[in-house]
Amino acid sequence: MGITAGADGNVWFTEGASNKIGRIVPGSADTTPLTISISAPISTIYTLHQAVAAQYSCSDVDSGVATCLGSVPNGSNIDTAPIGTKTFTVNATDNAGNTASQTVTYEVAYGICPLYDQAAGVKSGAPIPIKVQLCDVAGLNVSAASITVNATGVSLATTNAPRTLEDAGNANPGNNFRFDSTLGGTGGYIYNLSTKGLSAGIYLLSFRATNEPGGVSHTVQFQIK
Repeated sequence: MGITAGADGNVWFTEGASNKIGRIVPGSADTTPLTISISAPISTIYTLHQAVAAQYSCSDVDSGVATCLGSVPNGSNIDTAPIGTKTFTVNATDNAGNTASQTVTYEVAYGICPLYDQAAGVKSGAPIPIKVQLCDVAGLNVSAASITVNATGVSLATTNAPRTLEDAGNANPGNNFRFDSTLGGTGGYIYNLSTKGLSAGIYLLSFRATNEPGGVSHTVQFQIK
């Protein structure tokens, strides 16, 4: 890298004989902050093993960008395993030695694979077995006895109005799903939901795996005739 005075009166950082990579403002230092733009990842919830290509760029109007480095190279997939809260950082420098950094925080959670017909209705008062698997983005079962799944609420789908969450016959202490290694052939979870007092309609059962980030919640549907 060198410094070259141009015929236009500007002074330039150059690579090789003539490749201008950044302008030096005559008589002044480069005090313009670098700009970093991150298009992906964004602050959202991604599914386990989801393919998300990093997209970011850096710019500097004075001396030009010297380095623009993310947690992974631009266009490469970000980290989406294991589940949890993660950060993606881009660090940049310009040709005058100024630096900048920007970080995006995102979450990785399980996908849900229901093991029952969500459209099949039951009569009010009858128990309904809610059977699910924890899956990755491709539908691969990752359920395990060591992962606790906890039911957190029931609501009417059309209004989100909460209803009483209750298991049938105390089959799920603490509102935890019961792990069954035979469900779906490769293991899954079951919650024997009581529909006592629920009128006809479509409902949502909310739940989460207790090793997921705190803001993550899942829902499955059931219907009362």
